Amino acid sequence: MPVVGMIVITAKNVLSPDKALPLVLGEGKYIEISVKDSGSGIPEKYLEKIFDPYFTTKDKGSGLGLATSYSIIRNHGGLIDVKSGMGKGTTFYIYLPAVESEAEARKFQKPLMWPQGRSSLWMMRN
Repeated sequence: MPVVGMIVITAKNVLSPDKALPLVLGEGKYIEISVKDSGSGIPEKYLEKIFDPYFTTKDKGSGLGLATSYSIIRNHGGLIDVKSGMGKGTTFYIYLPAVESEAEARKFQKPLMWPQGRSSLWMMRN
């Protein structure tokens, strides 16, 4: 979204298998995080390549952002999927295995710290 747009981030619990979820998810409980933008969308010819290392359509891009995200999510037993339509924006869906026990949940809890003097709105814009 080079000029102006909106990003909507949602999270919910899901149970796989479910017809609406990607078939490659194993049986179990997952957290679905979706990141939707109101941009121009990703051309269909690029959709199969966007997670490839060094693939970029930007002049100053390295092509490592989505490849790194893909790797981290897969290494945690998850999946990242994308849906996009030209003129309709893009939505990334991230599925991560849900933590089952309270003890497991506690070891992952960390306070979110914003840089001093920065607001969450600034972080989303930059």
